[in-house]
Amino acid sequence: MISVFLREQKRYTQEELAEELMIKANMISGYEGNKVNIPLNTLQQLAKVLCTSVSYLADGIEAELTEEEEELLS
Repeated sequence: MISVFLREQKRYTQEELAEELMIKANMISGYEGNKVNIPLNTLQQLAKVLCTSVSYLADGIEAELTEEEEELLS
């Protein structure tokens, strides 16, 4: 589930985030409402765009970044 707070903290509207990820805005709404499962590649893109880890997006718990996640964010 995507945190609405995190999206808004990064100053993205649903439409802007969807455009950044090249998906439809209603998908962002579905992710935020936990109505739609997020594909792994989209989850990785989200983590990069929102400057957080995949672990945080998936579990809501900030964890140490893996090397792969560090690469994605750089």
